[in-house]
Amino acid sequence: MIDMVFIIPQRVILAIMGFLAIMNAYTMRISLSIAITEMVNKSHGASDEDGGVCPIDESANPDDFTGGEFDWDEELQGIILSSFYWGYVITHIPGGMLAEKFGGKWTLSLGILSTAFFTLITPWAVELGGSTALIVIRVMMGLGEGTTFPALSALMATWIPAKERSKLGSLVFGGGQVGTILGNLLSGVLLHNIDGWSSVFYFFGGLGILWFVIFTLLCYSDPESHPFISEKEKAYLKRELGTLERDRTLPPTPWRYILTSVPMMALVCAQIGHDWGFFIMVTDLPKYMSDVLRFSIKDNGLYSSLPYLVMWIVSLSTGVLSDWLITSGRMTITFGRKLFTTIASVGPACFIVGASYAGCEKAVVVMLFTFAMGLMGTFYPGMKVNPLDLSPNYAGTLMAITNGIGAITGIIAPYVVGVMTPNHTLEEWRIVFWISFAVFNVTNLAYIIWASGEVQPWNTPHLMNKSVEAGESNDEPAMAKKSVQSLDAIKHMEFLNACMAGLCFCPKKHILVMMTFFAILNQYTMRICLHLAITVMTGDRNDTVSGVSISDEDFFDWDEHEQGIILSSFYWGYTLSHFVSAFIADRYSKHLLGLSVLITAVLTILTPLAIDIGGSWLLIVVRVLEGIGEGATFPVLSALIAHWIPASQRGFYGSFVFSGCQIGALVGGIGTGYFIEAHNTWRTTFYIWGTLSIIWYVFWLFIGFESPETHPYISEEERSELVAQLAESRKSAHSYPIPWRSILSSCPLWGLVAGQIGHDWGTYLIITDLPKYMKSILHISVSDNGLVTYTPFFSMWLFSILGGWLCDVQIRKDCMSRTNARKLWTTIGSILPACFMMAASYTGQDKVMVVTYFALCVTFLGGFYPGVKVNTNDLSPNYAGVLMGMVNGIGAVTGIVTPYLAGLLTPNQTLEEWRVVFWIAFAVLNITNVIFIMFASGDIQPWNYPRQAAYAS
Repeated sequence: MIDMVFIIPQRVILAIMGFLAIMNAYTMRISLSIAITEMVNKSHGASDEDGGVCPIDESANPDDFTGGEFDWDEELQGIILSSFYWGYVITHIPGGMLAEKFGGKWTLSLGILSTAFFTLITPWAVELGGSTALIVIRVMMGLGEGTTFPALSALMATWIPAKERSKLGSLVFGGGQVGTILGNLLSGVLLHNIDGWSSVFYFFGGLGILWFVIFTLLCYSDPESHPFISEKEKAYLKRELGTLERDRTLPPTPWRYILTSVPMMALVCAQIGHDWGFFIMVTDLPKYMSDVLRFSIKDNGLYSSLPYLVMWIVSLSTGVLSDWLITSGRMTITFGRKLFTTIASVGPACFIVGASYAGCEKAVVVMLFTFAMGLMGTFYPGMKVNPLDLSPNYAGTLMAITNGIGAITGIIAPYVVGVMTPNHTLEEWRIVFWISFAVFNVTNLAYIIWASGEVQPWNTPHLMNKSVEAGESNDEPAMAKKSVQSLDAIKHMEFLNACMAGLCFCPKKHILVMMTFFAILNQYTMRICLHLAITVMTGDRNDTVSGVSISDEDFFDWDEHEQGIILSSFYWGYTLSHFVSAFIADRYSKHLLGLSVLITAVLTILTPLAIDIGGSWLLIVVRVLEGIGEGATFPVLSALIAHWIPASQRGFYGSFVFSGCQIGALVGGIGTGYFIEAHNTWRTTFYIWGTLSIIWYVFWLFIGFESPETHPYISEEERSELVAQLAESRKSAHSYPIPWRSILSSCPLWGLVAGQIGHDWGTYLIITDLPKYMKSILHISVSDNGLVTYTPFFSMWLFSILGGWLCDVQIRKDCMSRTNARKLWTTIGSILPACFMMAASYTGQDKVMVVTYFALCVTFLGGFYPGVKVNTNDLSPNYAGVLMGMVNGIGAVTGIVTPYLAGLLTPNQTLEEWRVVFWIAFAVLNITNVIFIMFASGDIQPWNYPRQAAYAS
C-alpha cells in the first residue's frame, strides 16, 4: 500500500523538497532587495539632466519613482543589504558539522523555520527600531539560513548516487534561481497591487513555515531511517552508495588535510567567483533596474526575475547533460566540473560588462543580463556539486567552508556597490561590473588549474592512516584506487606542507611554465610602453585630449613618417637575433633567455637618457638593440617547452606560456597610461618596466633550468615521468648537423611561416598602431587609451588558455587529429579578427562600438596560440628552437613593415586613411590562413630524426 502511495522515489522527493527549501530561503532573503526600492526616499541622486540615469518612460507614473518614507543613503542601504550575510557566514561550518553528526533533516528544517519567523516580524521591527532593528533582524535571518547548503549537501551525500548528482544536484540548487524569480516577480506584484511594503514579508514568511511542516513529515536524514522507502530503492541505493545510513563512526573532521587540499582551495576560489557575481545580481540588480533604467516597481520585479528563469532552465538541462557525458564516458568528472564552471564564469562576465555599455536600451540590457544569468546556471553541474565529489563523508563540512567563505562576498559586494554608486549613475555601475568581470575570470582560472572531481584520500582518514602505518593497504583495494586517482591532490598537499617547513616540492614543470610566462609578460611591457608613450611625446603641444601636461623638454616634433621608423626599429634587431639564437637555443636555453630579458631591461631603463642625448636617432639605436636582446625569447621558449612539456599537454601549457604576450600587453598598456597620467611624464614607465624585468632575472637565475635532466632539485618521480613521456620525440639529434635542406624544403614549415606572418601582421598592427588610432580618430585620453587598447588582451589571454585546453582535449579524446586542431584554431585566429577589425573601421566615431569590435578582434587573435604558435613543437621537438627562430624571425619582419606602412598611409590621421590600413590587414590574415590550411601539419616530420632519415635514404 505504501509503495502505491509513494510512487516517486524517496531520493527524488528529497531533491524536490530540497529544491523548495532553497527556493523559500531565497524568496525570504531577496524580498528586501525589491522592497527597499519602495521603502527608501529617492529625492537625492542623479537627475535625468545629469546623463547618468535613463529617462522615465512617458507611460510610467512619476510617483512610482519617489520611493518611501526612510531617508537611507546608498552606503546605509549597502550595509542593510549585506547584514544578512554577517550571520549567514557564521553558521555555515557549525551547520555542516551538525548535519554530519545528527543528520541533515532537522539542521535544514529548523534553519528555514527561524528564517521564516524573522521574515514575518521584519515590518514590526522596522517600525519599532528603523534601520538598526532591520540590520539585527537580517543578521538573525542569516544565522538561520546559513545551515541550508551544508545540511542539503550532507543529505545529498547520503541519498544521491554519484552518477545522479549533476542532475538532482542541479534540481536542488536550482531552487536558488526559482526563489529569485518568484521573490522578485511576486514582490513586484505585491508592491504594485497592495499599499505598503510589509505584505512582501508576511507572504514569503508564511510560505517558509508551510514548507517546514511538509518537510518534517516527508523527509528523513538517510534511507535507513525512512519508514516509507521501497525495498527496490533501498537495494539500488545500497548498491550505488555502499551504505544506507550515515557513517556514525567517522573520526573527527580531518581539518589539516581539508585546509591543505589544493582541489578544495580551488573550489573555494570558484565559489567566491560565483557568489560575487550572483550576489551582485540578486542584491543589487533591482536597484540598477530602478535607479538607472527607471523601471516601474512592477516591471522591476518582472525584468529582475526573468534572468533567473533562464538560469534555472540552463542549470537543469546542463545538469542532465553533465551526467550523461560522465556516465557515457565522454568526459571525466574533473573535466566536466571544470568545463561547466568555465562556461558559468567567462560568459556572464562578458555579458554583464556588455550590459553596462548598452546604455538606456532597456530591451538590450535585459537581454544581456538574461544571457549572463542563464550561463551562470552551469555553475550548478560544475563547482556547486563538487564538494560531493571530493568527500561524500564530509560533504556538509566542505559545503560549509566553501559556501561560508563565498558568502563573505555577500557582505562585501552590496557594501562596495553602495560606496561606489552614491549617485547611482551608469558610469558608477559600470565600474562595479568591471570589478565583477575581473573576479569571475581570476577565480575561474584558479579552478581550472587546480580543481579535481576525484574522491580525496582524507574522505576516509582512518583508512588513510592505516595505509600510512602499513606502507601500503593490501586489504583496501578501493582505497588504493582512490589514492592513485588522487595522486595530484597528494602532491599538492605535500607541496603546501613542505612550504611551511621551508622547502618546495612544487612540480618543476609548473615553475618553468610560470617563469617563462612572466618572461614574455616582462618582455611585452618593455616592448609596447613606447607605443603609448609616443602619443604624448609627439603631436600638438596645446592638445588637451591626452589629459597630460607635458613639459617642453619631454616633447618632440616627430612627424608620422619618423614615428613609423621609430616604432618599427625594434623589429630590425628582433628579426636578426631570431636567426642567430636559433642555432644555440636548444643547448643554452636558460642563460640565453635570462640574458635576453636582462639586456632588454637595461636598455629600457636607459631609454630616457638616450633620448635626451641623441633624440630620435639614438632612440632608434636603443630600440634596435632592445630588439636584438628580445629576439632570442621565442626560440628559447620553444626549446624549453620541447624539453619540459609532453606533446599531449603542449596545447594548454604552450598557450599559457605564450599568453604572457597578452597579459604583458594588458599590464604594459594600462600601467603605462596610468604612470604617464599620474606623474605627468613618460619617463617613469621605462624605469618601472625595466626594474621589474631585472627582478625577474634574479629569480630566473635560481629556479630556471634547461631540462628535467639538469634540474638539481627536481624529484626523481617527476624526472622519471617527464623523461619517459618526452623520450620518443626527443631522440638524440645533436650529433648530426641541422638538416637545413630538409627543413627549408618542408611544405608544413612554409605553411607555418605563412600562418605566423598573418598572426604577426594583425598583432603588431594592434599593439603598435592602435594607440595612435584611439587618440587621433576617437580622441581618447592617454590613461583611457591604455585601458581601451590593451584591456582586450586580457580576454585574448583567457581565450588562448581556454583554446589551448580545448585543443588538447580534442586531440587527446581523438575528436580530431593534431593537424586539424592546429588548422581549426588558426582559422579562428585569422578570419574572426579580420572581420571585426573591418567592422570597427566602418563604425565611425562611435566609441563604444569601435572599442567593442576591437576587443572582439583582439580576443579571437588568441586562437593562434593553440594553433600556429605551438606548431613548431609538433613538427620537430629536436629542432623546435631552430624552427621558432626561423618562423618567428620571418614573422617579425611584419613588425618592421606594419608601423612604417601605417605611418606612410596615414599622414593626416583620417578615418579613410586608417580604413585602407585595416583592409590590407584583412587581406593578409585571410590569405596567409588559406596557405596554412593547405600545407600545415601537426605530425612530427622525418627530419626530426636525422639518424633514421639517413638510414632510410
